Amino acid sequence: MNVPINIDIDAAVTLYYSRHEITAKDIETIFQCGKTTAQGLKRMARDEQDKAQIPFYNAHAVNVENAYKVWGLDIKKLERAQNHPKIRLGVMEG
Repeated sequence: MNVPINIDIDAAVTLYYSRHEITAKDIETIFQCGKTTAQGLKRMARDEQDKAQIPFYNAHAVNVENAYKVWGLDIKKLERAQNHPKIRLGVMEG
């Protein structure tokens, strides 16, 4: 499955620091995608989480750090993007 390139930077950063695990609904918010795509992304993260033997506390959620790693989201880059005016306006997206 391909990871969507359009993301809500503010939501991604907020969820990273406010949750230990994220749900499909959170994933929909981050990637601005539909339920099917969010479920696929969650499944991708859960598969890697199981391989790495990372415990889960909610069967309907995935570990946020592992998920971002699997999806190629770098929290430091996301934080920098929050403060970059051209990225904020969408000029450099995609």
